[in-house]
Amino acid sequence: MRERGILVPGVDRAWQLGCADKLRMAQLLEGIGMPTPRTVTGDDEAGIAEIPAASERLVVKHRLGSGSSGLALVPADGVRAAIDAAIDSAPAPADGSAPSGQDVVVQPCLPGLEHGVDIVGDLREPGELRAVLARRKVRMRAGETDKAASVDPAPFVANAEKIARAQLTGLIDTDMFLAEGGEPSVIDINPRFGGGYPFVHLAGADVPRYYLARALGLEIDEDWREYAPGVISANHESVRVTSTEA
Repeated sequence: MRERGILVPGVDRAWQLGCADKLRMAQLLEGIGMPTPRTVTGDDEAGIAEIPAASERLVVKHRLGSGSSGLALVPADGVRAAIDAAIDSAPAPADGSAPSGQDVVVQPCLPGLEHGVDIVGDLREPGELRAVLARRKVRMRAGETDKAASVDPAPFVANAEKIARAQLTGLIDTDMFLAEGGEPSVIDINPRFGGGYPFVHLAGADVPRYYLARALGLEIDEDWREYAPGVISANHESVRVTSTEA
């Protein structure tokens, strides 16, 4: 589609496949010099044994999962039970075989606070960074950000520039941990608008307006990427009766 001149926001094919596979994603991030937690599969006994040297707790989750599927935070002596539980609930591989340790990943639990960071690349010039929009996650629910506070994007710009150079166009949603006095580490990438974008939109950013302007070839000022830090927002859901059976 891009070769035909169609604007397609997102990442190239290699990164698209990588974002769906947490092991491959970690390898791609390491390849561009990006801080990211060491990631090994659930059957890599030697690799798993080395992780506690960097962290007292370990993260276990599905390799091809989403929405925190299979997620467990455990001490070193609980990692084998967590891996077995994640294998039991992992989606079946494409070849129809039973899930195994290859379908689970293990990582160190990172210090610091988790942030959602939207990285916006130019729609027409792949690799050109246009904006970084960040929020600190205050409360999570079922793997989604339920409450967040907008924050200064400055600590995340260096990481965003590296990711953008990997032929990014448009917006992608990333998760990063930021420890006090340290550099942020990337733990996940969703190559699309994520559920956390509304938190920075409510603080003043307007990526849809940027998309429309670039798609239509219109001039646009830079205030679309400006937002106020310290704005706290929360999701709200309600259920209503729309009809009743007689």
